[in-house]
Amino acid sequence: MADLLRFDDVNRFIGAMMSGLAARHDLGSPLDAVGRLIGDQPIRQGDVETTLYDLMLDGTGVLLDATTDGAATRLVTAHRHRIRCVAVAAGPSMLIRPDACLAWISEAGRADGLMEALGRWFVPDLMAEAKAG
Repeated sequence: MADLLRFDDVNRFIGAMMSGLAARHDLGSPLDAVGRLIGDQPIRQGDVETTLYDLMLDGTGVLLDATTDGAATRLVTAHRHRIRCVAVAAGPSMLIRPDACLAWISEAGRADGLMEALGRWFVPDLMAEAKAG
């Protein structure tokens, strides 16, 4: 076993298993990353560089919005007291729960499914309103 730990890939694999990053919760999405914990990563907000986990310190969810027109942020605007919206220059848009679990990831820059994820994890009344209306 000690010899295996000399390999970086083995260390990453075992580290992910021990930290919970390898676990996946079934959140009803066909995307493999949805339902997994996201590791800390650098986030650039304009001229300020921070980390994802620093953005999550207050216990709110985080929306990383990579859409060019801010479409995902506009959908979340009414619920900003529960979700911190951060414009990012690259990567997919992602809605991250306060426990670092990915609740939603955009496909091809679209916001399809974002409202359902918001209703499921952050604003339960949203789903009731959608069904009633």
